[in-house]
Amino acid sequence: MRGTLVSRISLGTGAAWLEIRLPGPIPPVRAGQFALLSLPEVCDPLLGRPLAVARAQEDRVSFLCRRAGRGSGLLADLIPGQSVDLRLPLGRPVEVPQDRPVWFLGGSVGAAPLLMAPVPPGFRGWVLGFRDASWGPALEHLRGLLAGLPLTVACDDGSLGPKGNAVSALGERVRPGDCVVACGPEGMLQALRDLSRAGGFQAILGLERRMACGFGGCLGCRITRRDGTSARVCVDGPFFDGEELGDDVFA
Repeated sequence: MRGTLVSRISLGTGAAWLEIRLPGPIPPVRAGQFALLSLPEVCDPLLGRPLAVARAQEDRVSFLCRRAGRGSGLLADLIPGQSVDLRLPLGRPVEVPQDRPVWFLGGSVGAAPLLMAPVPPGFRGWVLGFRDASWGPALEHLRGLLAGLPLTVACDDGSLGPKGNAVSALGERVRPGDCVVACGPEGMLQALRDLSRAGGFQAILGLERRMACGFGGCLGCRITRRDGTSARVCVDGPFFDGEELGDDVFA
């Protein structure tokens, strides 16, 4: 379907909040699902870029986009009024446990997939990690979206909060039997996966992979589970229990 960008908020560091209006009601979409976005009549890059759905209401859908290459850069630099082609919803919704304490962990704009997640009964709070002060605009935007919810912020150089990363900020507050639902950089997810295995808590991880088709046909996002079976991030994920991931997923 084709939509129109109605709002773009610059978040620094090449990141932007994009709000797109569709020609009709948005198909049912839940936290953890994503869309493939591309620009009409643009053949380089040829394939769409996967972005997590950060907000969806009536005929409008929003995304957090950060420039990482040519394709994401074209999206991050969109101007209101431009057209955007979307395929959504793709992927499986994240299943947040309702019967235990739950934390949400996000690495900067990687927090987008969880912004629509309903707060579970045992919710303990959000933990967000950033690299340095250049992420200040993104932090303030996320603060507004998460207003009223417990929020802990960590920063690699200490400029936006206590010095450290999101995993270290979670620290000793997480207990055996808790669940941490996380999305963000691969290094953060690996560190959390390893910590969960040592600490006896559950880690549900949102993987970021190159997704060419979004329907599992190209196998470009294939990963290996611990039992040796394969999974496709675009249709079997993008969220997986850390215990089911093979050790080579983060290699």
